[in-house]
Amino acid sequence: MWPFDKQETGQSLDRYHLTTDEKQQVSAIFDSFATPEGRKIGREPHSPAIRRGLTAYGLWNYAEEKVLAADGNADSLNRETLLNRAIEAIKKAYQIHRLPIYLFDLGKYLEANGRLSSADQAYKAFLEDQAEYKPGEGDYVFLRSRDIPKAIVEAKDALNQL
Repeated sequence: MWPFDKQETGQSLDRYHLTTDEKQQVSAIFDSFATPEGRKIGREPHSPAIRRGLTAYGLWNYAEEKVLAADGNADSLNRETLLNRAIEAIKKAYQIHRLPIYLFDLGKYLEANGRLSSADQAYKAFLEDQAEYKPGEGDYVFLRSRDIPKAIVEAKDALNQL
């Protein structure tokens, strides 16, 4: 199920304490990730940077699922639990693969959870990191569906409102 061998897992990813659900989502991402031509690439040998990127992408996907579930949940206790899971997953994603957009996502999740001061910090960190960001190996794959200019505008707007 887990896409990393024991040595790599022990040395690099165990410190992030991924939950069983997070590991399942990451594994599903590795199983489904394909090139634009449809060639499956998730289980092929990759550099550590690509494996970290796929892992973080899986965590982002997990977080997004939790946020969508929270949006459709009227029960405030369940909603808060779902948002907290999303927050923890996106923090791990950023620790594993330092894409600034994950800080933007963190800000959005914190804001949705009513943690405005923390959201403010996340948005500021996103804007600072994004201003200095230099794409790494394979980052284009994980960013191709993200609208960075729009995220910058939204983060600045949020900071003006918070």
